[in-house]
Amino acid sequence: MPRQPITSVPAKVLRWVREGYPHGVPREDYVALFAVLHRRLTETEVSEIVDELSAPDGHALEDGKIDRAEIEEAIARLAHEHPGDDDVKRVASRLAAGGWPLAAPIPEKPPLVKALPPLLTNIIEWLRAGYPLGVPETDYIPLIALLRRRLSDEEVREITATLVEQGDLPIGKPDIQVMIAEVTDEKPLDADVDRVHAHLVAGGWAIPDEAAIDESH
Repeated sequence: MPRQPITSVPAKVLRWVREGYPHGVPREDYVALFAVLHRRLTETEVSEIVDELSAPDGHALEDGKIDRAEIEEAIARLAHEHPGDDDVKRVASRLAAGGWPLAAPIPEKPPLVKALPPLLTNIIEWLRAGYPLGVPETDYIPLIALLRRRLSDEEVREITATLVEQGDLPIGKPDIQVMIAEVTDEKPLDADVDRVHAHLVAGGWAIPDEAAIDESH
């Protein structure tokens, strides 16, 4: 079955990957590469890139062809193996050399100044790592929905207020309760929640799904 034509954004990213890795991507960079891609692209866009890289002429690896199963295995490893900052920066610099303007080394974020319980501190750090450029507006509501599956509303308010104070969530504090109410009235699409979850996994999220709490609280 012929491959579907690749859309414009993945096509540009694929070109930057190939420019940044003219001899193919080394295997040791695969987990970090997909961590970078998941931070900046949608699941559909990443899937299109996977299709192209796993094609017979995909120019995927330094040492030969890779099939889709191997790439999906590398992506799945993100749930258990958070790539080191040095690995991510190495891949980002390769992509920047290939022309990707968003792939510059990730700037250092200021440390948290507010004392919080360990779990909330960990979640905030995972969020900041998974969204190195800050949380985009499209992800606000699905992020709140995901957090409410595991935390109380008070804990969600604590996390979002801290993100606002640190500049990672560019909204006003009064907007937080509005967003919580919006999630209560109208649940976001599963695909949007899954996209946010992928960002958190890339940032180190280590809370299993079975830890979810009753959403009726």
